[in-house]
Amino acid sequence: MYILPIILELAHDNEEEESRCLALQLLSHFASLVEEDYREMIIVNEIISLSDDPVLNVRRTTVVFLVNICKSVKKEIFETKLFPIYYKLAYDNVWGVRKAAVEILPDISDISSPELRSQHLIELYKKFTQDASKWVKMAAHQYLGPFIATLKGQPIDKSLVSYYISMGDPRRNSFNSD
Repeated sequence: MYILPIILELAHDNEEEESRCLALQLLSHFASLVEEDYREMIIVNEIISLSDDPVLNVRRTTVVFLVNICKSVKKEIFETKLFPIYYKLAYDNVWGVRKAAVEILPDISDISSPELRSQHLIELYKKFTQDASKWVKMAAHQYLGPFIATLKGQPIDKSLVSYYISMGDPRRNSFNSD
């Protein structure tokens, strides 16, 4: 536990956003190595705190490294503390943060309960396909197949299948804005 105070110091460096981003990366890799109590009391709380950072690059980095931390905590902690962070960042006002949320959607879906998938993630995916940013919409196209693959054993929403099929239609170009 000698390195954890150093990482936490980086996470609280209000002067350098790169320090906070590095702290996120280190917390992500460190999460599976620490005891469960430290993971839940310290690392999860740091992620929650950094997800509200005013600097967009820190919020985007939070999304990028969120999956590793989500995979290392108990399902209850994921669903009650970390999933709400993901969901909030998926609605961020900066397109780069939303695009990062699209890119980890299949991983988040894979560790989510069937209820979270059907109640939140399918609708979130649909929102991404209608995003104002062409970059978010393009990422939604790119990650649709991997997202559908995580719906194993669940009925697949017909609109997802329809959207997947229509992606090959050259008349359907939804990347006009941004």
